[in-house]
Amino acid sequence: MPFDRTKYFDTIRESVFGGSMTQEQVDGQEAILTRFEQYCEPQDHRWLAYELATVYHECATRMVPVKEYGSDSYLQSKPYYPYVGRGLVQLTWDYNYDSMGQMIGCNLMGSNMDLALTDDPTTTPPYIASTIMFEGMCRGSFRPPNNLSAFFNENTEDPVGARAIINADVSTIGPVVAGYYMDFKIALEASYVVTPPSPEPPPTELETTTISITAPKGTVKVTIAPA
Repeated sequence: MPFDRTKYFDTIRESVFGGSMTQEQVDGQEAILTRFEQYCEPQDHRWLAYELATVYHECATRMVPVKEYGSDSYLQSKPYYPYVGRGLVQLTWDYNYDSMGQMIGCNLMGSNMDLALTDDPTTTPPYIASTIMFEGMCRGSFRPPNNLSAFFNENTEDPVGARAIINADVSTIGPVVAGYYMDFKIALEASYVVTPPSPEPPPTELETTTISITAPKGTVKVTIAPA
């Protein structure tokens, strides 16, 4: 487990959540961290920090998949209805549900669209909402060509501009999400567990074979070790 949960939650509880978290917020982050460890490790942990910051903003701090807010009449007025926003990053439009479903190996069309709201280990694939987020933000499929590697790489760390991965409101919302990103990054760095390399096995004693060779001047014993 790359992230020590006690250290992570102790840190993020104070910096982002004002000293306390609901069980829903804990469970939501646990699902995201677990799926990252299964599916994405060893990615750049700044990517995970920005994904968590995005979820915090997009899901109104709940940290679990949500359906787009609004009354039935409001949602029905959307041009993409019934494929309204669902998940950790608000997947919309039928073609996005279709392509993302094919990408992760899960039918999200028709009566299955609410699978985008699930984030538990019992589905196929497990943690569907987290998997959608990881794939979409890593590949840049939400708003091509914007992806995480463009904003977080060995030469760049741009959490403000990274808002373009999700939405065009970079100038207004970009700095807000960037602030969350810094706190999540600190929590991840504080809790990351470095696994020490396995110790080298002790040298084994080589088995040798001694043979006798008869020569003109007498018998010679020769010891042979394996190569």
